[in-house]
Amino acid sequence: MKIQKLIIKNFKAIDDLEINFDGKNAVISGDNAVGKSTIADAICWILFNKSALNQADFEIKPKNYISDSLNILETSVEIIFNEITLKKVLKEKWTKKRGSAETEFCGHTTEYFIDGLPVKESEYKEKTSIFKQELMLPLFFNTNFKWEERRKLLFDIFGNLSDTEIMQSSPQFELLISIPTDLENYKKVLKSELTKINDSLKIIPARIDENKKGLAAVDVNIDFEKIESQINAAKSSLKKLESEKSAMLNNSDIEIKKQISELQLQQSEIKNKIISENNSKNQAAKNEKADLQIKIKMLTNSILELNKQHSNNISDIERFENERKSLIEKWKLEKNKTFQEKNTEIKTICPTCKQSLPESEIESAKKILLEKIEKEKAEFNLQKAKNINEIEIEGNKLKIKINNLKAENTRIESELNDKKAELKQTAEAEKSIVIAPEIDYTTNAEYIELCKKIDELKKQSENSKPDLTDINSKISEVEKNISELQTILNKKSILENYQTRINELNTQLIEYRTEYQQKNNMLNLIESFIKFKCDLLSEKINNNFKLCRWKLFENQINGGIKECCICEVNTNGSYVEWNSANTAGRINAGIEIINILSAHYKINLPIIIDNRESVVEIIETENQIINLVVDKNYKKLNVELF
Repeated sequence: MKIQKLIIKNFKAIDDLEINFDGKNAVISGDNAVGKSTIADAICWILFNKSALNQADFEIKPKNYISDSLNILETSVEIIFNEITLKKVLKEKWTKKRGSAETEFCGHTTEYFIDGLPVKESEYKEKTSIFKQELMLPLFFNTNFKWEERRKLLFDIFGNLSDTEIMQSSPQFELLISIPTDLENYKKVLKSELTKINDSLKIIPARIDENKKGLAAVDVNIDFEKIESQINAAKSSLKKLESEKSAMLNNSDIEIKKQISELQLQQSEIKNKIISENNSKNQAAKNEKADLQIKIKMLTNSILELNKQHSNNISDIERFENERKSLIEKWKLEKNKTFQEKNTEIKTICPTCKQSLPESEIESAKKILLEKIEKEKAEFNLQKAKNINEIEIEGNKLKIKINNLKAENTRIESELNDKKAELKQTAEAEKSIVIAPEIDYTTNAEYIELCKKIDELKKQSENSKPDLTDINSKISEVEKNISELQTILNKKSILENYQTRINELNTQLIEYRTEYQQKNNMLNLIESFIKFKCDLLSEKINNNFKLCRWKLFENQINGGIKECCICEVNTNGSYVEWNSANTAGRINAGIEIINILSAHYKINLPIIIDNRESVVEIIETENQIINLVVDKNYKKLNVELF
């Protein structure tokens, strides 16, 4: 599709213009503000109802035109292609309100024509839907398409690769086929599970150490079998002493003493039972409380560290933003620099003979001077463009750093909220655990009742009591020995509780480590697969380009991969991002993209290249080229066809 003729009337800076392209390429030259960009806007307005900068709301009326009911403004653009003729007319609408003698402006009407015949707007839009801005404006695809749209279109052109296809063709990834959900969601699940396991792996060793300390506080070299044997021997001795004591009592008192002895034995059993229960009943609660206290300490340290990191990031952001503001001011100063025009006046009188110089010498001197000025101007513009480009590259680097730090702070804030919530929940749980006070066996109702019965029996036997001082002393000594031995034996249950807990924690530690390794291996396999897929897709698409290289995935700070679609331009053998490339690089890269898209859509449309003076040579294309060139030598538009 090539333009044969372009007719513009009353459109922005152009009053009346007609260009006969005859389907050829063209160079449209002129000084600033003579209408070059207006031509691009006119073509885009008739085809897309937008400006060349993709603005839907822009002024198309001539600035100095004064219209009234007698001089109604009519703006029109007509393009004659080799296959179709399009025309679009914008008219002012003036009406006379009831009861008023004067007409008033009340808006515009738009008329559409195809091949000279008037048509409705819907038909016009349907017919012109084959025209696409990305096929006519070299910078449009990378400037106005969202990265998701660019990425989707590239995949539509060159084909995407499904995860299953890659897994089935690559044996190292066969294990991933059985994953029931998509890999990104599964990655999130794995990372969440790994975080929880890692937290447990940090806490468990501390729990083991706490229990080992408790274990170390107890004498583990006690021979409990020997103690039990000694207790049995002592009880046997006590029994013999009690028998001797009973024999010393008269027959009437024997039965009472026997009853007292039995009751005292019951008291001893109650006492030992309560002491044993006191040693064991609170152990689980103590363990749990100790575990929670360790977790509170770890969470507190983690929150302090995250707050410190967040504060450091804010300081870095402020520093980078100040640096970027300085660069912006530097960029403005550089942008506003202009070439100082030199005097081009040539002396026409010979300083020696005072006669007029020959015309040929004057022209030759003038030509040399103009060439020198043009060379200096070109060097000035080249250095200016280089300085601006370096400033923009540095500014973009700072912007990336700032965005990365802001993203990191967002993640830190989220993690801080999670940690604080977990700390609050853990503190409440720790506070809710109550260590019950030990029970005093002397307050036991059954023990007290036995005491009363023993006292009553003793009163009955007081009158007939023989001298039992010696035997009672021996009995007391044996009972004391039994009590001391029983206290030592009670440590056995404490040791068993500590050792059982340590064994349980060691088992958990092994299980968590095994589970962590398995899940981490799966996560690494998924990451390897994603990188492998990224390389395949990038290579498949980039093999079709020479000037462009597409960055379809970005490595994240946390080691993950994020989808993107960034165009990198080959500039003197090295690739730079689109926004950092020079004008010539972006234009030629844009033409290469248009060539690919034209083949995909199976249509070749005219390409409009603004700022063509910035490009020494453009790449080959089958499309018609309309070059817009700034040239101060032309105060009016100059059109050259080739």
